[in-house]
Amino acid sequence: MEIDNNLVENAVRPLAVGRKAFLFAGSHQAAEMTATMYSFMASCKRNKVNEFDWLKDVFERIQSHKQKDLYQLLPSNWEPACR
Repeated sequence: MEIDNNLVENAVRPLAVGRKAFLFAGSHQAAEMTATMYSFMASCKRNKVNEFDWLKDVFERIQSHKQKDLYQLLPSNWEPACR
């Protein structure tokens, strides 16, 4: 067993630091959107996907995707568009 838990503390620090900021999101809807973006970014990190590249690609492609195929743009299923 490790004596310290620095890995765990580092993993939860962004949530702990942002907790007070979330109180001032502006509205309930804004707070929900912020939580959604945090979830997407955490999913990108978990799947070893560059967050900026994923977000840029999704914004460029989402309008042309059919609703039934949107799951392909999730970080766990995402493959960059061939350019």
